[in-house]
Amino acid sequence: MRIQRIKSSLKFQSQLKQVPVPRTARTTAEIGKYVEHDHSEALTETKTPLDKEYLAKMFPPLTESINPLLTPTPGKWYNLRPSRNGKLPIYTDYNNAGHCWTEVRRIEGDIALFRSDLQDALNLTNKEVFVKQASPTVVLKGNRVAELRTLLQSFTNQQ
Repeated sequence: MRIQRIKSSLKFQSQLKQVPVPRTARTTAEIGKYVEHDHSEALTETKTPLDKEYLAKMFPPLTESINPLLTPTPGKWYNLRPSRNGKLPIYTDYNNAGHCWTEVRRIEGDIALFRSDLQDALNLTNKEVFVKQASPTVVLKGNRVAELRTLLQSFTNQQ
């Protein structure tokens, strides 16, 4: 086994072309810059054509993937998905300045309608409630977790 490793290292060293190293090269890294490798025995890859059925399955036509996004939702509705524990997705957030925010996450459907309903139910102004569109979240100023939980639980109990 050891003999095979020695033979392979000698074979590799015979493939290297030695280039004269200038006298200014002081470290082994600088000396290594002047050693070239002969790439004549490099493996050549043979490219095989991909199966058209496989490509059609992996990359559907753009018209199929975009059309569902363009269709509007029928009517106006919203839904709160519960968290993994089965609780309402209402959280508090504190920033470094000491301000407290209440976040309602996991909103599906019309977020603007949910925001306006919250404003009406809690008598809030436009400055106290805003929507994060990137992550479907409604943010309220202040710690309003208890109010929101009682409001939303009473709403779910009515249905």
